[in-house]
Amino acid sequence: MTASSLLADPSPSQSPENVASPSRKDTQQDWGVYQPLRSWGATACTLWEQDGTNKWFVCQSWGEAKFCDSSSVWPLLSRAAESNSYKTAVTQDATIPICLLAYPLTSSSRVLLVVVDLQTQPSVKDRLSNMADMIPLLDRTDPVLADENATWRAIGKNVLDKLRTDVRSCGKKWHRYAVICGLIAAVLAIPVPYSICCRVTCEPAVRRYVSAPFDGRIEHVYALPGQTVTHGDLLCKFNGDELRNEWAALTSERNQCEQRLMASLSTGDHSKAAASQLEMEYAERKRQVLQDRMAKLSVTSPIGGVVVRGDLERATGASVEVGHELFEIASLDLMIAELAVPEAEILRIKEGMSATIYWDAEQLGRNDTALKTIHLRSEIRDQQCVFIADAELANADRKLRPGMTGEARVWAGYRAVGWIAFHRPVEAIRETLGW
Repeated sequence: MTASSLLADPSPSQSPENVASPSRKDTQQDWGVYQPLRSWGATACTLWEQDGTNKWFVCQSWGEAKFCDSSSVWPLLSRAAESNSYKTAVTQDATIPICLLAYPLTSSSRVLLVVVDLQTQPSVKDRLSNMADMIPLLDRTDPVLADENATWRAIGKNVLDKLRTDVRSCGKKWHRYAVICGLIAAVLAIPVPYSICCRVTCEPAVRRYVSAPFDGRIEHVYALPGQTVTHGDLLCKFNGDELRNEWAALTSERNQCEQRLMASLSTGDHSKAAASQLEMEYAERKRQVLQDRMAKLSVTSPIGGVVVRGDLERATGASVEVGHELFEIASLDLMIAELAVPEAEILRIKEGMSATIYWDAEQLGRNDTALKTIHLRSEIRDQQCVFIADAELANADRKLRPGMTGEARVWAGYRAVGWIAFHRPVEAIRETLGW
């Protein structure tokens, strides 16, 4: 069996422009990760790389490398790189015929050249097939990193070579990347409406509190929570028995003072007459106070609206002190939406900005309004520091109730898409780093 019969792809003739010697930047390495190739009959192994001028040079070698003439090696390397599959050829080293197997690695600019001695490997065809199947598995591990004696300089060189190859491939498509980056920048610069989300609570715009005018005992309750009342409607009534008894006692005392005054005047005792006059006036003042209290035994509504609080039905007969809150009356014709604006967004809103309110009650839908006032002092709501912004809401159908909650969006003008997408992460990073 001749050497040429073992090969599937004999080497063609070399063109004159490729006869120059390749650059020799090779470094001798231990077999390392390519040791299995040696067990399959390889006598030497060289790693070739193509530079920017399409010239090949040896960057690494393993074993007793037998470098071949560039006129026979370069075409074999070029064909392997172009076809992205392994190629074989036979050449002469002195008087010994050898077989070359060129296998392109992951990068198309690097080709592994395996040297097999035909005299010591008679079944070279089977050997080459097995080697070609093994090289892809060995290519998963970079030979520089697999070498235990690899230095940081060799590792750095391998990384730089990879970067140089990537940059060279990207440089051919730089205009594509420029167009893509320009389109992304143009999209991020498009102005769109910017909204601030916040929680909202509904409260009545007009409400009055009815308190106990004096210490007394509730006799009867006429109004219950949720009941609609008008101005002057009777809400509850106090028991006036004690006031009437005291009124009768003061009336009797006043009459006695008046009789003593008349007797003193008839006898000419002016000092006793003056004392009786003062006692009579004191009793009359106390009678006036009692008269005012008796006029307030019936508690009426100060405004028309709905009784929001004041469930005193079970408190009938109980004593209350002066100032005790009896009822809360609210007018539902006009409501106030209290928007809890986050502290981080307070400087981006101002009075007059439009807002859209989405209520948690699905039947209410949404309401469009505008900010009327912004409170200067912050408050703590739901364990967060917020500023309250008020907005008026018409409630002609009286579907809105005090205490209803929802979500509001305050439209704070137009901002770029990029600013809307990235301003919160940037502010969080600045807050974390303390800038």
